[in-house]
Amino acid sequence: MNVNLGPVFDKFVAGMLDSGLYQSQSEILREGLRLLKEREDLKKLRLAELREQVARGAEQADRGDFVDGPLTFRKIREKSTQRKRARVPATQRGAKLFHALTRASDPQERNRLAKKLDDRLMRD
Repeated sequence: MNVNLGPVFDKFVAGMLDSGLYQSQSEILREGLRLLKEREDLKKLRLAELREQVARGAEQADRGDFVDGPLTFRKIREKSTQRKRARVPATQRGAKLFHALTRASDPQERNRLAKKLDDRLMRD
């Protein structure tokens, strides 16, 4: 087999030979093809797994065995909010509320934020 790699790959192959990691151009090409085959095999495996999951989901939906989408996403958002709050110290959360309170121009909004800040400070 005679293969024209082009100037970029020719330089790359020459560099690999110069490094001493490979003994021949054929060895470099075999390694490249082995990696390509490995990647393609992995893609096929992932695609087969995905198709299996889709089929399983379709069977569950046909049986009426599925979750309420809006409820599930609400729970996910709640968990995300809890994780974010856990990362922000209580004093920082209070400071953000205080900052919002000082910027609020609407009296009802100020009252709402003041109550929220008071609740937060009593809780933390």
